[in-house]
Amino acid sequence: RRAMESGTAAGPSKASAVLRIVRAIFRALHARVPAWAVVAALLGLRLRRHLIASLAPRAVIPPRRRTPMQRSLTFALDPARSVRSLRSQAAAVSGQSTVLTFAQHLMQATDDPGLVRVMLAIQFACKQTSATMRRGLRGSCGHTAVDGAREHTGDVERYDLHAADQFTSALQIPDVCTIAINTAERVLAVRAPGAAPAGLALPEDRFAVVLDPLDGANNADSGVSVGSIFGVYRVPGADQAAPADAHVLRPGAELVAAGYCMYSCATHLVCTLGDGAHGFTLEPGAGDFVLTRPNVRTPRRGRIYSVNQGNVARWHPAVQTFVAGMAGPGPARPLRYVGTMVADVHRTLLYGGIFLYPAQRGSPNGKLNLVHEAAPLAFLVEQAGGAAVNGLERLVALQPAHRRQCTPVFIGSVDDVHEFCAHLVAAEERGASPRSVQGPLDHVKDGKLNGAVPPPIVVPQPSDGAQGDPSAHGNGSNGDSRAAEGPHSAPATTHSSRHACEA
Repeated sequence: RRAMESGTAAGPSKASAVLRIVRAIFRALHARVPAWAVVAALLGLRLRRHLIASLAPRAVIPPRRRTPMQRSLTFALDPARSVRSLRSQAAAVSGQSTVLTFAQHLMQATDDPGLVRVMLAIQFACKQTSATMRRGLRGSCGHTAVDGAREHTGDVERYDLHAADQFTSALQIPDVCTIAINTAERVLAVRAPGAAPAGLALPEDRFAVVLDPLDGANNADSGVSVGSIFGVYRVPGADQAAPADAHVLRPGAELVAAGYCMYSCATHLVCTLGDGAHGFTLEPGAGDFVLTRPNVRTPRRGRIYSVNQGNVARWHPAVQTFVAGMAGPGPARPLRYVGTMVADVHRTLLYGGIFLYPAQRGSPNGKLNLVHEAAPLAFLVEQAGGAAVNGLERLVALQPAHRRQCTPVFIGSVDDVHEFCAHLVAAEERGASPRSVQGPLDHVKDGKLNGAVPPPIVVPQPSDGAQGDPSAHGNGSNGDSRAAEGPHSAPATTHSSRHACEA
């Protein structure tokens, strides 16, 4: 400061003033700090950046994260490059204790890039639907959050159609040739456009997707768990010109992928590509599904049973006595019933037990849709080591006659489902010769699938034909509107898989 003041009066240049200041600083430091220490400090400041850059690991620098929409656009515009990128990421994390995302898992599970793109599109629609569920049906001050929805309680049709629109939009990719959607109002069949992006040819094998976009929609307004069910069929090039129904009216055993997404306190995506069942949880911060339950296996026996016991008066007597036996008088088993098939099956898949939705007066063919609900979930449960039957044969062995066809459903642990079938056979013995108790469960041996198609077990029909008020499981839209058509109105005289359910 003194040097600057003295220099100002003489009017020196700015450079000479700065030089006087530096000299004054060195004279002040000379008496207290050795010169070598000052030089070392200056060199250290000079080399600080280079030292930190050489010693710091590169892994601490986070990579730039792309949004889900950017990743989807990358797949649409350059699928080959995107698949190679994901495959390299999956190879890099293989064998390491790190987070495995849904996309990386797909790279390890299949070599089919078309199937990968279809599953990523379904994942994207599940994220969008999850965001809608978090927002809720109602906005601030009671106004509805979904456009066009009425404000009275229980109006969920718009909610269901909103979820259907999200899945339909996400699946508008060249790899999909048909989308069949089951909603609360009607069953829809939408043929996806066949145009491919400029410079890209249509794939030889494409896929047909069956969807129940919002299972348990009646629970959506009250905040109870709801979910989405999906199944994917492969459609070879020679069959793509066939009607849309021909792409999806196939046994569940022909599925190449199936699963569900449950929207609850967390968003869970459980799916299979024919290599076992795997569970993923949506990480809100990262915006990705991460693997949290690899190789899900259903216990061979569980304690919980799940059934809508309010319909007990309309069931077949054999089903009534079986459910009464689980409730007592011996050791009672706990009853858990949400009213959303996805939620009830999810709990049964993880902890074992049995989920029952039997036929009843007024709904002799059951109330759960075979194509959109029963077959995809049965395929998933069998991949996890469980069993799924309709009381007559495996659900995945049934050949659907139309997309509105419904079926009774009994899903759960192998031993529990076997016990239920044995009870039906014991009831049949009163009026017919006994049949093999092991019939519907021949596909499971030592907890593994062997692919056998079992013979059906015929169960006598309820004698009371009175009509009752059916109560739906889930969205309440699964009644068989064609129960009086063709062979469905006549008594069953054959054990073929096409008519066994209706019988």
